[in-house]
Amino acid sequence: GSFWTFSESYAPPLLVEGAVYVPVVYDNGDDLVVAQVPTDFSQDSIEPTLKQLAGNLKGRGQKNGYVHIRLRRIEPAGEGVSRPVIVGEAIRDTNQNITLLIKK
Repeated sequence: GSFWTFSESYAPPLLVEGAVYVPVVYDNGDDLVVAQVPTDFSQDSIEPTLKQLAGNLKGRGQKNGYVHIRLRRIEPAGEGVSRPVIVGEAIRDTNQNITLLIKK
């Protein structure tokens, strides 16, 4: 019985070609995940990175089945001040197992 439980609960992480590893910097545990991209992050990496992040979310969107995923970069906004800039977004429908990309 324990082998069946393990095989059902464990799934290797989804790897998408062209995706870049980005650390999650905010997760409200329900419907919003924000990941930090490096300053040299390529535009070509946005879509595969969002797909990889979305595909690796498990048991999310408890209220309505949707999880909003954002990629952000921190940019200087003046002396000693910075601001977050959203470079890409996706919405993951965990009920239907689909990801909708929002173009930036």
